[in-house]
Amino acid sequence: MYKDLNSPILNVLIVDDELPIREELRAFNWASHGACLVGECDNGADALEFCCNQFPDVVISDIEMPNMDGLTLFQRLKTSAPNTQ
Repeated sequence: MYKDLNSPILNVLIVDDELPIREELRAFNWASHGACLVGECDNGADALEFCCNQFPDVVISDIEMPNMDGLTLFQRLKTSAPNTQ
């Protein structure tokens, strides 16, 4: 699916190693806030790969996770997907 450049909808990726947190965020009414949940990952390494292929607008991430923490993820996103917030 390609984003319509005239559309105000933000594509959001959730990154958290705790399933209950991801489930809670998945249940959030994203559409009522002009957003669309496009994926979720349980670690920073998988999230970085996702972002390099799907280019979400926004990433909501935990900080402490296995494989790659959230701070490292955001440092790497600055160069590999600079338009992702």
